[in-house]
Amino acid sequence: MGKLEIRVCIISLLLGVALTGFGFGATALPVRTVLLDIGRSDADGGWYGGLTPASPDANGNYWNTLDIGKYAGSMKDKTNGATSWGAGFINTNSPVFAWYNGPAGDNTAAWSINQAALGDLGNKDAAFDFVKGTNVRMSLGGLTSGKKYRLNFYCSRRWEGDSSTTISVYGDNTFNSEVKLAEGTVANRSATQGWVYNADTQLTFDNLT
Repeated sequence: MGKLEIRVCIISLLLGVALTGFGFGATALPVRTVLLDIGRSDADGGWYGGLTPASPDANGNYWNTLDIGKYAGSMKDKTNGATSWGAGFINTNSPVFAWYNGPAGDNTAAWSINQAALGDLGNKDAAFDFVKGTNVRMSLGGLTSGKKYRLNFYCSRRWEGDSSTTISVYGDNTFNSEVKLAEGTVANRSATQGWVYNADTQLTFDNLT
């Protein structure tokens, strides 16, 4: 496996992604974790209303940032070590970056997430902005055959759009059912109370090979 192809379905909200690689064997321990903020990096001039997490953050973790139209290659792991992993959006059904009605609402008041529950993805600046769209597709490359991988996604939004996000993981970019490795759905907010956004729940896919 050199790549994982990801399709974020419905009216999607994707704020952050954590990719963890494991060694060989059934009882292999985690080798490294890469943290990916969905937004535009300050080095690229930032973008209106967005935030980029500090590296290292308050937990000592280092972050990578994925911008539309760019490929985040040779990403750093959370200890600032080099990796061969990269990520990028596939042009089909281009996503849109935004922050309005994410965890920060209309950005007139302080926002909060359950940083302890979200673990490595519990970074307020990474959770501030997001990507949205229908059937948005992205690719993770530079992976090693024979190793297992874990993907963690954090999705959250107030009021508008669908109340949940569905994420599918495929073994290649045909996105056919024959190569689908995993699929799951996570709530963006309460189904009955639009202001109650997801502050503490991730979607996790384990043992991807």
